[in-house]
Amino acid sequence: MAATLETGDIPLEDSIKIYEEGIQLIEFCEKKLGEAEKKIQKLNRTPGGDFETKPLDDTETPE
Repeated sequence: MAATLETGDIPLEDSIKIYEEGIQLIEFCEKKLGEAEKKIQKLNRTPGGDFETKPLDDTETPE
């Protein structure tokens, strides 16, 4: 999409349509990413040696 827009060889109306499609794709991807982030959990070892899961904090990154 970006390459097509950057060439400047397409009519303005087509450029606007491609741009709008790109915005819709961004919104779709952000929604899917948000849903995936809610599913990510952190695996911790307890003092007893077992494992437990906790939600991953926004400030942490998976290792």
